[in-house]
Amino acid sequence: MLLTTACSKGKDKENSNESKSKISFKAGHSSPEGISIDKSIKEAAEDLKENSDGRLSLEIYPAGQLGGDREQIEAIQFGDQDIWKGASSALVPFIGDFAVFDMPMIFGDYTHEEIQKVLSGEVGSFREIMNKKAEEKGLVLISLSSNETYRTMSTNVPIKTIDDFSQVRIRTMENKYHIKFWEDVGAKPTPVNFSELYVALQQGVVNSQENPVVGLVGSGQYEQQKYITDTNHLLTITCMVMNKGKYDALSDEDKKLINEFSNENVDLEYKYGKEEYDTMKKKAEDYGIEFIELDDNVKKQLKDRAKGTIDLVSSDVDKEVVDSLFASLKEVN
Repeated sequence: MLLTTACSKGKDKENSNESKSKISFKAGHSSPEGISIDKSIKEAAEDLKENSDGRLSLEIYPAGQLGGDREQIEAIQFGDQDIWKGASSALVPFIGDFAVFDMPMIFGDYTHEEIQKVLSGEVGSFREIMNKKAEEKGLVLISLSSNETYRTMSTNVPIKTIDDFSQVRIRTMENKYHIKFWEDVGAKPTPVNFSELYVALQQGVVNSQENPVVGLVGSGQYEQQKYITDTNHLLTITCMVMNKGKYDALSDEDKKLINEFSNENVDLEYKYGKEEYDTMKKKAEDYGIEFIELDDNVKKQLKDRAKGTIDLVSSDVDKEVVDSLFASLKEVN
């Protein structure tokens, strides 16, 4: 039931007001149950209910029960769903400026705390600008965060120098920015559906892929790989959005509670995300996967070769968005 209101009964019924009404939010995401993105929103929702004396609650539908990311975001715009949580990339078809997070190699010099100050709006103007971009599409961006999860590269050949990338036939998404980055690095990018990736690795169609370690191990694809190299080329960004009309209709008190809920969700996802990474990394190591740490010279070369992709993204994204992101990162540092 979406944002249903039940007036208090009994003597104080006549005196009931907005701040004392009960509101249930219909929330969904597409990730499997039990992982960090799911555990964090559920735990934060429990605290929201307690902090509001039972007035505010979330009815959470995980694992795509309400449809894929696109369907859920559309449902929020239409008012059929209240809250969605997921990767920033899912918002790109609705708000093209979220492609700014497809710029590779831009976050590696910053700590998680510094990055989060920019994403939360504590430092710089970037978050304020992204809030406005979301509102133009009928959405409120109630959280924008990272749990320090990067896309890394796994391979069947050791990668230790920039020239080694020429040996790589890497699976990518059907994403022009990802494809260009790997071409410029010297690899041979090949788009393959994620559902077909295990077999593609097994049969040698590709000998490499790029995903967060948790996704690589959780999907079982690590069984077809020998090395994981810390390219850390793209940072995973998570968003939580809400229908703007329904957020605006809340009392100031309830908006404050929702904002506290979203902040707690961010903190919990970081905590659980770190635990997941440690668990999955150990599982990969126990299987025999070798983790390779690139030296500073190779990382600099990757950054230099990422400039073409950064320029491509910048040509597609509002200049104000790009400029504010780099200015905010400079300010925090």
